[in-house]
Amino acid sequence: MSDILLVFDLDGTLVDSVPDLANALNEVLRERGHEALSRAEVAPMVGDGVPALVARAFEARGGSAAEAALPCRATSRSTRRMRRT
Repeated sequence: MSDILLVFDLDGTLVDSVPDLANALNEVLRERGHEALSRAEVAPMVGDGVPALVARAFEARGGSAAEAALPCRATSRSTRRMRRT
């Protein structure tokens, strides 16, 4: 049997994940009383991992990185509802 190597490129080059990321972020932001972000606002925030993405989203809406680090209920529901990626 030969070895198989699978490579995933999750930075948006092969798959446009911004719509799902924006939906998940917006659920978390709304849960904490912040306004939602547009897809255009989310797109440049993507690229340095989930903690950085969430911190950027909260900071864009006047929140803090510390607030972004708190656990929330919306995150687990959002990942189950991703439709596009």
